[in-house]
Amino acid sequence: MCVSLIGTWMKNIAQPWLAYSLTSSAFLLSLVSALQFTPMLLFSLFAGAWTDKLPKKSILLFTQSASLIITLSFAILNSTGIIQYWHILVLAALMGIVNTLDMPARQSFVIELVGKIDLMNAIALNSSVFNLARIIGPALAGLVMGIWGLTVCFYANAISFGAVIISLLLMNPEHAQARHSHSVSDDVLQASIPSMRRHDTNWMEAFSGKLEMDSNMSAKRPSFSKPS
Repeated sequence: MCVSLIGTWMKNIAQPWLAYSLTSSAFLLSLVSALQFTPMLLFSLFAGAWTDKLPKKSILLFTQSASLIITLSFAILNSTGIIQYWHILVLAALMGIVNTLDMPARQSFVIELVGKIDLMNAIALNSSVFNLARIIGPALAGLVMGIWGLTVCFYANAISFGAVIISLLLMNPEHAQARHSHSVSDDVLQASIPSMRRHDTNWMEAFSGKLEMDSNMSAKRPSFSKPS
């Protein structure tokens, strides 16, 4: 997973650099990022409920294979010199859709691998790997882009997805969770309503605390009235 994350960060540096080099426009550069992350913003809640009903390993094999194809398309289009701006928009949007499914499945797959007993250690290790890749990936991307060019970053990312696919094929989750029989809409409502209630409770607690603080300040405020 660390190799894949490093490759992903390398691609995340090379992709906007490629978009800006083709357009020289800050707006068009930001549009690429908007298209890539909009699917996660809109559909991640539904994707999480949907992935709970399917085997996580199968979903990850699909998402990692799709990511490999998308990244390899970046590399081939750029290496042949036929890449255009609209190619980047389409591939970025497709990557955003794939990531919408990949992220909740990957987080749930951790539980199936280690179980609840070692879950906290697994989460800590996963966070450490992510932050380490966030440091190494961009630095390595800068070196690779300066020496060999953008295309090598895309090929490196494609190879990293291949390594993850091989690892997934060799894995056998020992703590696979039972799949729910509820509909996706029911799962979304069950996840949303408690969150909304907690949100309302937090607002009420904050408002009550504000009123109490104002009353205390009023009681302690010194009087500046003239003596009779």
